[in-house]
Amino acid sequence: MNPQQPPKQPKQPADPKRKKILIGAGAAVLALILIIGGVVLWNDYQTKQEQARAAEAARVAEENRRNEEKKQSEAATGAVQTFLQALADSDAEKALGYAKEKPTENAQLLTRDVLIEANKRAALKVGKLEPARVTENSQGEWDTGKVPATVTVGDKEQTVEFAVSRVGADWKLDKPTAKIDLGLDGPERLVNGAKVPPGSYEMFPGSYSVTSTNPLISFTSTEFAFTDPANPGVSWEADAVLSEEGTKQASAATRAAIDACMSKRELNPPDCPFIGGRVESNVQLDNSTIRWNLKNDPMAGVNWRFSDSTMTATTSVPVASELQASATVSGRRGNIIPETRTRTAYVTVKLADGKPAVVFS
Repeated sequence: MNPQQPPKQPKQPADPKRKKILIGAGAAVLALILIIGGVVLWNDYQTKQEQARAAEAARVAEENRRNEEKKQSEAATGAVQTFLQALADSDAEKALGYAKEKPTENAQLLTRDVLIEANKRAALKVGKLEPARVTENSQGEWDTGKVPATVTVGDKEQTVEFAVSRVGADWKLDKPTAKIDLGLDGPERLVNGAKVPPGSYEMFPGSYSVTSTNPLISFTSTEFAFTDPANPGVSWEADAVLSEEGTKQASAATRAAIDACMSKRELNPPDCPFIGGRVESNVQLDNSTIRWNLKNDPMAGVNWRFSDSTMTATTSVPVASELQASATVSGRRGNIIPETRTRTAYVTVKLADGKPAVVFS
């Protein structure tokens, strides 16, 4: 027989107040979860919106950047195009307007007349220009670049890369001209019709003729052309030489000077060191009877040497001369026995004035 179990207590009904508290707490937790979730979702939304706005701003900025790059590239290319066309049109002033720094020294040849002659000699033609490659600086400005252009001078075509810079709102060429050495010695030069002294000069791309203003002197090179002012590669030599006319006139003037010495009625005429002599103390010459006779052609086979620094031609020639004269010897009158003597005449012909001036030494 089992011991008697105590009777089970009946289950007490839930306390309504406690139930309300539990329900309220659950609702609060749920609300908190919803709030936190909403905040997270809102923050995520805001982040995505900000990212989208930043991406759009970056896209717009890059698009604007590319548009500005294209705009400045076109402007830079246009500057080179206009510059080259100005050269083709012989418009020196317009071409100089596209120089970053307009040459102020040695600029005598940057003129319309010189360009007209250049284009007559070999016309400058503008070919294809590639879009400029412009470069952005640290401030985000496109201010430098390179413009490849095909340029033809006469029958020589060359692709030239022009360096350009932005000056204010405009694009200019860094080096629109080249400094060409025309030599330091010799006569004035005639460059495409413009007279200039020896020296170096700024010049536009084109074809040039260089001649001497002195007809007695010429140059070993008489022309050159170039298309790239940054690398002209001019092979013109500034060596001055005695011209054919100069050789002819120097020889003729020397022979005339020798003949003038021969016409002197003196035993030792001044400035004629290749003739002359002396007589014994008891001999008295009658100067009125003195005759110098030239017995050879001193200019046969003459060889001239030219100095461009002094603009003189020099040579040495043999002069064979014979003296004839009457004389009184110890009171008795008679004639000098003719005798041929050969001496060397050292000749310098000054040519700087365009007329030969002979000096003997």
